[in-house]
Amino acid sequence: MSDFGQEVGARLVKERERLGLSRVRFAELAGVHTNTQANYESGKRIADAAYFDTVRSLGVNVEYVMKGQLVRKRLIDMPETYCSDVFSDYWLLMAYHVEQSLLDGGAEAGKDYTFRDLWELAQPFVKLNLSQLRLGLNDKLGCLLPDS
Repeated sequence: MSDFGQEVGARLVKERERLGLSRVRFAELAGVHTNTQANYESGKRIADAAYFDTVRSLGVNVEYVMKGQLVRKRLIDMPETYCSDVFSDYWLLMAYHVEQSLLDGGAEAGKDYTFRDLWELAQPFVKLNLSQLRLGLNDKLGCLLPDS
């Protein structure tokens, strides 16, 4: 048994348990025998790429299992292009930055916050921007906002 194999196996167990599956049920879903799964989890054997493709489809974070690094998934991706004077683009950009702050603090997308949470947390920043635009900055940005 190598240290690498043991570390991968331990993380595989954590992922299986996170999914709430027994070793027997996980092995069935992964298409391997229970003994094979036990060998993967103990580090006696390292699974092949086909196995990891299968368990990824079950919800296993394969990057974490192999590298030991949690890859945090986002709810909002950075838009490739946006216009700060388009209201929906600006709101999306603010929600993106709010999410980045949450991720930096260790939050997990979908577990610790939802898309609606991001939308609501971005609201004060959007309102602040709208207030600034109404105070005369709209000419510099090239957009006009109606008074409301």
